[in-house]
Amino acid sequence: MIEDSCNKLELEPVDVTAVLTNCLFENYALFEKKGIEPESCLPDQCIMVNSNAQAMERIFQNLIQNALKFANQGISIALLDEGTHGSFTISNDAENLTDADVGHLFERFYSADKSRAFGNTGLGLYIVKLLLERTQGSVGSIKFKNGWFTIKILFAKE
Repeated sequence: MIEDSCNKLELEPVDVTAVLTNCLFENYALFEKKGIEPESCLPDQCIMVNSNAQAMERIFQNLIQNALKFANQGISIALLDEGTHGSFTISNDAENLTDADVGHLFERFYSADKSRAFGNTGLGLYIVKLLLERTQGSVGSIKFKNGWFTIKILFAKE
C-alpha cells in the first residue's frame, strides 16, 4: 500500500533542479505528442532541498503527467529558490475543471473529469500529497482562475 511504502523514506540533500530537468526530458515525447511546448522557468544553479530523490521524481512525474492529461493549450512550469524553501509551480489549462473540484483534487480516488474517469485511478495527486508530507514538503497553494489550474508545492531546504 502506498501509505506504508511512503513511511520508509530517508531524507537527504537532493538537487531538485536536476531531478525536475530529468523529468522534463523523460516526458519530452509526451509533450511533443500533445503538441504542447511547456513554458518553463528553471534556475541556472542547483536548488538543494532536504528530501528523497525517488519521491521527488515521483512527485514531479505525477504533476507533469496530470497536467499533460488535461491540458489542451499549454503548460507552465517554474522552479524557484525562495530562501528558506524551494518551490515548484505547474499550471495548465483545464476546461473540464470546476471551482467545486479544486478542494477535492488531493483526495484519494477523486477524478475531476468524470468523462475521463475510466482508466483513471484518481491517485496521482493523492500520492503527491503523501510524498510531500513524508519529505517535509507541502502543497503551498491550489488555484483555478480564468480556466487555468495551478499547483504550487514547497520543499524544505537543507
